[in-house]
Amino acid sequence: MILNIATLMSTYILASFLYGVKKIRWEVMTITIY
Repeated sequence: MILNIATLMSTYILASFLYGVKKIRWEVMTITIY
């Protein structure tokens, strides 16, 4: 159970990190275009 929660938390952190990187990349691209 504890291992399952740890895996879920690490997956959530990784997903949110990748989402943030993608969001920052899109913002940089839009700033460069405009």
